[in-house]
Formats: sequence, C-alpha cells, structure tokens
Amino acid sequence: MGVYAAYNELDEARFIVSKIKAWFEQGNALQDCAILYRNNAQSRVLESELNIQSPRIPYRIYGGMRFFRTSRNQRCIMLLTHCK
Repeated sequence: MGVYAAYNELDEARFIVSKIKAWFEQGNALQDCAILYRNNAQSRVLESELNIQSPRIPYRIYGGMRFFRTSRNQRCIMLLTHCK
C-alpha cells in the first residue's frame, strides 16, 4: 500500500492500470483486484484506460449503498481510512 500524488485524472488512471497489470503479471488473478472510488464521475477515465489495454482488462462495476454496507467492504474501508 502506498500513496501516489497524480498530476491529473488521466495520470491517476494510468498509474492504477499499470499497478493492476504488474500485479497480474506476477501471477495474481484479476478477479482478486478491486478499485474503490468515491463517485461514478471517477470511473470514466478508469474505464477508458482499462479498455485500451492490450489485452483488454475485464472489469465489473458495482454501485449503490448496498455495496458499501457489506461487512467485508466496511472492514476494508475502515482499514484504508486508518492507514496514513
């Protein structure tokens, strides 16, 4: 886990996708990866970057409060908020 100060939203999306690709190339499963973001406006650039990769990185979008109310995701969010 780390902190990356992106120049803009495109730089941020490219950084995230590069980390996912590197993680996958180390033998990890894409289905074990998640990108959490605060609102759907942030998804546009991320989706674009995921789609232009060769090969394309498959993804699914889950939304709504129910996603964030699951105990697994609440624990994850609590852990991330306490990491500095």
